[in-house]
Amino acid sequence: MKTYKVFLTRSREVSSLLADALWEQYKHNEECSSGFGCADDDDKIPKLYHDCGYFYAMVGYKSEQPKYELIFA
Repeated sequence: MKTYKVFLTRSREVSSLLADALWEQYKHNEECSSGFGCADDDDKIPKLYHDCGYFYAMVGYKSEQPKYELIFA
């Protein structure tokens, strides 16, 4: 099972910087991955936020108790 921490922002540049920072913070976790992009293109982003001009930065990693956090930046 995986835990996801997702940041939504209106800036592509900010989403890129956040993804880099998330990777540095969580890379020691098992099965860690991070990424960024247009919120319309990822099924982990609630459809409510598609077509609204958001970009995302996300980190996911293996955990015993899965968790999903959505944070606006």
